[in-house]
Parts: sequence; C-alpha cells; structure tokens
Amino acid sequence: MRAHTGHPKRHRLALGVVMLLALAVAACSPAERSIGIDAGEVAQVDLFFYDYSPSPTEVRRTSITDRGLIEELVKAFTAMPVRASRHAEVDLRGHPAAGVRFVQHDGTAVELTQVFVDAHQVVIFWQDGSRSATPWGRPLVDYYADLGETSTDVTTTEVPVAKVP
Repeated sequence: MRAHTGHPKRHRLALGVVMLLALAVAACSPAERSIGIDAGEVAQVDLFFYDYSPSPTEVRRTSITDRGLIEELVKAFTAMPVRASRHAEVDLRGHPAAGVRFVQHDGTAVELTQVFVDAHQVVIFWQDGSRSATPWGRPLVDYYADLGETSTDVTTTEVPVAKVP
C-alpha cells in the first residue's frame, strides 16, 4: 500500500501563499530609526525653537545640560518608528519646529529637526539630509523651553538645516 503524500502543486501553492503573506507583513511593519548615539556620549543638547520655514526669522535656543533631560531627549530619537514623509514644504510652514543638536563630549554633534504637524504626524529631518514621518513626538517647545539656559540672540545660521529636497 502506498502512503499518501499530498499533491505537489498544492504544497507549492500553499508555500507561495505563506511567503507572500510574510512579505506583506514585513512591508507593513514600520521601520525604525535612531540618532545612533548613547546618552552618556552627550554633554549638552541645544534646542532651537521656531515656526518652520526653510529660513526661520525668529529663533529661541535652550541649552540642556541636566543628565536626566539629556537621557530623555536621546531616548525620544532612539528606535523611532518611521515611514516615508509625504509632506510638502508648504504643508510644514508655520508648524512648531525644534532643531536639536546633541553636542558630544568630544565636541562633535549630531543634529536633526523635528516639525510637529499634528497628533501622530511629526516630520524628522535627519543629519544625512533625509526625512521621515513618525507618529512619535510632541512640540518640544512645550516641554523643554524653560528647562535650560535660554537665549533669543540666535542667528539662523546656528539652526540645524531642515529643508525639503
């Protein structure tokens, strides 16, 4: 008596369906992005607050040196769920923006800019010139503006670059 081994075409079809489902799940899973530094490497975080514009006119800077706040800010930009940003520059104008400069102990810096569009709609401009959308974030000015040394004597050339390509 011969053992039943099933129909080979059905097995291939089932395997193909499983592979397609796995690819679809992987494609729908959000990517993650991080600033790539550890809080222990950061001496100070400079936050530049302004209404988004490729050439901001009024900028306020707050410098954070408190270790707990530095850790919180590094964590905010670590393992962040991201997707491609579809926001045009005109969509971002006037929204609360925060340029973030993580100044490391060796004098180098990692920079990014966050533009808060709406709840769960935040655009991040990364140091490499790319940008991403993320559901994470809040207007940083609401939480950090008064927690460090603040200056309004800021030139726009000091602000991390955030331009839509």
